[in-house]
Amino acid sequence: MRKTILSALLAAPVLLQQAAAQNREISGRVTDAANGQGLPGVTVLVKGTTIGVSTGSDGSYTISAPATATTLVFSSIGFTAVERAIGSGSAVNVALTTDAKQLGEVVVTALGREEQKKSLGYAVQDVRGADLVQARETNVVNSLAGRAAGVQITNSTGAVGSSSRIVIRGAKSVTGSNQPLFVVDGQPIDNSSFSNSSAGGGVDYGNAVSDINPDDIESMTVLKGANASALYGTRGANGVIVITTKSGRKARGLGISLNSTTTFETPLKLPDFQQEYGQGFDGEFEYVDGRGGGTNDNADESWGPRLDGRLIPQYNSPVVNGVRQATPWVSPGEDNIRNFFQTGRTLTNNVALSGGNDKAGIRVSFTNLDNKGILENTYLRRNTVNVNGGADITDKLKISTNVNYSETRARRPGQGYDELNVMQQLYTWYGRQVNVRDLRSIYRQGGINGNRNYNWIQVYASNPYFILNEATNDDRRDRVIGNLTLNYNPVSWITLTARTTNDFYNQLNQRRVPAETRDNAIQDDYTEENIYVLERNTEFLASANRNLTEDINLDVLIGANRRDNRLRRSQIAAPELAVPGLFALGNSAGPLVADNNFDPASNSNNGGILNPIQKRQLNSVYASARVGYKNFAFLGATARNDWSSTLPADSRSFFYPSVDASVVLSEAFGLQDSFLSFAKVRGGIAEAGNDAPTYSLRDYYVGSTPFNTPGVIYPQQTAANVRNNPNLKPERTTSLEAGIEVRFLKDRIGLDLTGYSTKSTDQIIQVPVSASTGYTSQVLNAGELTNKGIEAILTVAPLSASSALQWNVTANFAANRNRLVKFDDEGQLKNLILGSSGFGVNVEARVGERYGVLFAEDFLRAPTAKLFT
Repeated sequence: MRKTILSALLAAPVLLQQAAAQNREISGRVTDAANGQGLPGVTVLVKGTTIGVSTGSDGSYTISAPATATTLVFSSIGFTAVERAIGSGSAVNVALTTDAKQLGEVVVTALGREEQKKSLGYAVQDVRGADLVQARETNVVNSLAGRAAGVQITNSTGAVGSSSRIVIRGAKSVTGSNQPLFVVDGQPIDNSSFSNSSAGGGVDYGNAVSDINPDDIESMTVLKGANASALYGTRGANGVIVITTKSGRKARGLGISLNSTTTFETPLKLPDFQQEYGQGFDGEFEYVDGRGGGTNDNADESWGPRLDGRLIPQYNSPVVNGVRQATPWVSPGEDNIRNFFQTGRTLTNNVALSGGNDKAGIRVSFTNLDNKGILENTYLRRNTVNVNGGADITDKLKISTNVNYSETRARRPGQGYDELNVMQQLYTWYGRQVNVRDLRSIYRQGGINGNRNYNWIQVYASNPYFILNEATNDDRRDRVIGNLTLNYNPVSWITLTARTTNDFYNQLNQRRVPAETRDNAIQDDYTEENIYVLERNTEFLASANRNLTEDINLDVLIGANRRDNRLRRSQIAAPELAVPGLFALGNSAGPLVADNNFDPASNSNNGGILNPIQKRQLNSVYASARVGYKNFAFLGATARNDWSSTLPADSRSFFYPSVDASVVLSEAFGLQDSFLSFAKVRGGIAEAGNDAPTYSLRDYYVGSTPFNTPGVIYPQQTAANVRNNPNLKPERTTSLEAGIEVRFLKDRIGLDLTGYSTKSTDQIIQVPVSASTGYTSQVLNAGELTNKGIEAILTVAPLSASSALQWNVTANFAANRNRLVKFDDEGQLKNLILGSSGFGVNVEARVGERYGVLFAEDFLRAPTAKLFT
C-alpha cells in the first residue's frame, strides 16, 4: 500500500506537466475595424468547447486552449462574429466589423441591460434619438406619438409647456396613475404633474419628464407590458419607457457637435363660428354702460341683431357731447378669432463636446430652448446641462456617471371654465361683432380691462389681452438628475454593479390675479406655491453570462434596491394686496393664508396633513435568468419581491413573477431563403402591480380655515372626510402576451404582430359612503379592470441596403378593448365618478363599460311622435 501511494506521488508532477503540455496559451488583441481602437468585453471562445474569456478594456485577451484546438470564435453584440484558425503560433489578433443588422436587433431592456431582440419573449419597440429631434417637441413625450404601437399620447391643451399623458395598452388602475415609469440610464425618474387645472379653472404646469432634453437621448425603448417590465415590480404594471443618453466615447481626440432648430406654429383648425348675428337677445341690442343700462348690453351671447351693417351704438362707438354715436353693426370677418393668435416659435440650440482615450471618455452638452406660445405673453424657456462619462480605473473596475441639470422658466395661460382662461371667452361668451384688434388697442393704449360689456364695479367679460398680460401664472423649476455607477468584473463572465441615483427638484409657482377682473374686482390677489420632490435609489446587481456548452448559454442576474421618496408641497397666499400692482407676500393687506395643500388619500388639493412631507420607502430583491439554445431558442424568467411602507405590515411583502419564451423558427428549421429571411414566435405570462398611496392606512387631521376672533386667530385641525383602510392589499395586474415576427425579401419587409390580455384586480379606490357615518368616502380594495388588444407593426424598406439613398417606412396599428368588469363581488357599487365638468357631463368608471366613458343627461323621448294641442 505504501509503495502504491509513493508511486502516485512521484508520478503526479509528471502527469501535471503532461496535462499542461497539452494546453497552450493564446494571446492577442481585438480591435474595431473602423478606428483601430481596442474592443472590451468581446467573447473569445475555443470552438467546440465551453472554454472562453472576455477581452479587457484595451481589447487584449489570453486564453488557455487545448492542444487539439484549431479555431477561436470572437463575438460581441453589434459586431459580426469571426472565426480564426489558431495555427502553430501563440498570437491571434482580430479586427471586428460593425454588423448593422445586428445593431438594429439590440435593445435596452429592464434595468438598463442590452439584449438581443430576438431572444425576448415579449414585445418591445425602440426609437432612435435622431428621430426625436427631426420634428422637435418641447415635451419629449409628444415625440413618441405615432412611433410605437399601443402607445397613446394625449396633450392636455396644446398651450405652451402643457402636460402630456402617455398610456400603454390601456388603463390598469381605476383611480391611480396609468402612466408608465420613465428610466434614464437605469435610473427611475419622477414624472409628476402638479397642475391644479380642472373643469373650473387653474393652470397646467406640465409633467416633470418634459425636463429631459431630446438632444441628449441616444435611444428610447418602450417596454409595453408586465411581461417586459416585471423586474420593476410595483412600478412596471403600466409599462416602462427606457431612455439611454449619449455618452463620451473611448476614442482619442475631441468631437464637437452643433445643432440648431427653429419651428413655427399657428392654430391648424378653429371652430366654425357663426358670423350672422351679433351680441344681444331676441334680435335686440344697444350699448349704454355694459351692465344692463342699455338694451341687452350685458349679454354674454350673440342672439342679437343681424350683422347687416345697420347703425347701432356699440361699446367702441365715439361719444359726442355725452351721446354715444351709432356705428355700423358688422362682422369683423371669418379670421377675427384667428387674428387673436400670434405665430408661436421654438428656437433650440445645442452644443456638445465629447472626447477621451482608450481608458476614459466624457460628453458635455448645453441646450437652450426658447418657446414663445401662440398666446401673447406666454413662453417656456429651458437651459439644460448634461455631463456623461466613464473611466476604467483598472482592467476590472469601471466607473461612470451621468448628471443632468435643467432650469425651466415659464409663463402659462389659465385653463378650464374660468375668466382667467381667455379661450373660454373667445370661444363661448363673445359678441360676434367685436373685433379682437380693437380689444388689443384698448389694452395697449391704457393697460385697462376694457371690453364689450364691463364696468369697474363688476366685470362681465375681461379684455383677453388684459388677462394675458396682467393675470399671469409664472413658474420656475430647478432639477438635478444624477447617478454614479461602479462595475467590477472579478472574472470575465461576471459583473458586479453598485449604483446610487438622485432625482430632485424645487418648483415655485406664482399666481397673480389683478383687480378689475370679474372674480377679483376690488383688490389684487397673489399666491405662491412651493414644491419639493426627491427620489433616491440605491441598487446592487450581480450578473453572469456564460456558455455552459457550445449550444447552451445562460444569462443570470440578481439584485436588490432601496427606494426613498419625499414630497413637500405648501402654499402661501396674500388674498388682498395693499399697494396695487405690487405682487409680493410682504405687500399683503391682511394675514397671510398658509396651507400644506396636499390630501394624500385623494391626491387632490383639498386640505393638508399635519406633517407637510410625504415619505415613502420601498425595499426590493429581484432576479432574472435567460437560457439560450443554439442562439435560436430562449427561455426567460424573472422574480421580484417588494416591501412597501404604504401597506400594512401583514401585506407589505408581495411577489411578482414572469416567464417568457421565444423561438427563431427560421434558424431552428433552416427556413431562410430569398423570400423568408426571418421568422420568430414568442409568448409569456407575468404579474406586476401597485402599492397604496401614502397615508392610506390610518385616519388623519387636515388643516382648515382658521377661526378668527377680534385680535386672535385660532388654527383649526379637522378630521378628514376619508375613512382610510388599515387592511389594504396591493393592486395586481396579470398579463398574457403572444406574438410573431416575420421578415421577407432580405429584411426589406417586416411584420410584427402581438396579442395581449391583462387583468387588474384589488384596485385601491375611494368609494362614496353615507355622510351619516362621519365620512364621505372610504378607501378599499375593489374593482377588476381588463384590457385585451392587438398590435401590428409593418416596416418597409423600398430601396436596397446598398443604395446610397435610404428610405424606411413604419406603420403602426393598435386596438385595445378596455372594460370594468366589477367593483365588488356583491355588485352593490355600479359606478364611480372620476371627474365632472359641472354642466351635467361626468367621466365615470362604470361596471360593464370602458374605463373613463362620458355620461350626460339626455332628453326623454316618446316612443312614437305625438301632436300636442
